[in-house]
Amino acid sequence: MSADERKWAKTWYSEGKQPSEIAGLPGRDTSSITRLLCVQKPVKKQGRPSALTKAQIDFLERRLDQMIVKDVRDRFQFAKTYRNKTGTWWANRLDAFIDGKHFQVYLNSKASGTLQGVPAGDGPCHEYAVTGSSETVVNLFKEAPEPFNAGAWVKRRQKAEVLASASDPGNKKKAKVEKFTPLDFTAMVLHKNLLTPNAVLAHVQLYCLRNQKRLSDLIEGALQWRDAKQLHDLEQETDWGLLQRLAGTPCTCSGQCVWWAAVSDFFQRNRATVDGELLAASLA
Repeated sequence: MSADERKWAKTWYSEGKQPSEIAGLPGRDTSSITRLLCVQKPVKKQGRPSALTKAQIDFLERRLDQMIVKDVRDRFQFAKTYRNKTGTWWANRLDAFIDGKHFQVYLNSKASGTLQGVPAGDGPCHEYAVTGSSETVVNLFKEAPEPFNAGAWVKRRQKAEVLASASDPGNKKKAKVEKFTPLDFTAMVLHKNLLTPNAVLAHVQLYCLRNQKRLSDLIEGALQWRDAKQLHDLEQETDWGLLQRLAGTPCTCSGQCVWWAAVSDFFQRNRATVDGELLAASLA
């Protein structure tokens, strides 16, 4: 029912006409006219409901414009720096060959700073010299596919031991088996699920004989490795992310939620200066 029809229906009703008479004038059913005039039920808005407020839409548009400007500036800086390089120069600096395609990998200033190293040469490259050493060079592309997890570390050591025991002298030079370090012990505890000192003593003897008094501390340290990633994600979580995550979980309050009551009271007392929708859009 349009706004004009509602206006005329109220006018006719004030003149003394019955809802059944009014329904026949605009061609509406009697129940709709009765809900409007007698029950006075609020009229729902016509059309599809909006998923975002105007403030949220403006915020998204601003962020999109900022991302586009940043991307254009980065592309221009890249082209300005490497526009005069030859095809041979590019061919000598290919970092990856995946599915028949070559990909160049370049480290920006932020990624380079986390390595605590200096470039081994001019221009983008994937070899970095270790700080304080003139001979040690780390190849990032070879080290990147070696993530630390218990299974991979155990397989890596087993592979090195097999190559070292082979008859070919060339393999022995390539496969240098390191000493059994605390990192190997951590991988063994997580891979074999050895959670008590007795379980570790039953599995390996030589290392335990040397470190028997420290087994409890070593096992506790290994379990910290297992939970480190999850705890790190929780430490990096922002206050707004924490609120969003807890908002999707059931309330633990018995009866009325005291937190919801406090938030409602805050917005009710400050409704003249604080808009809940604008606050949510600015924190998103």
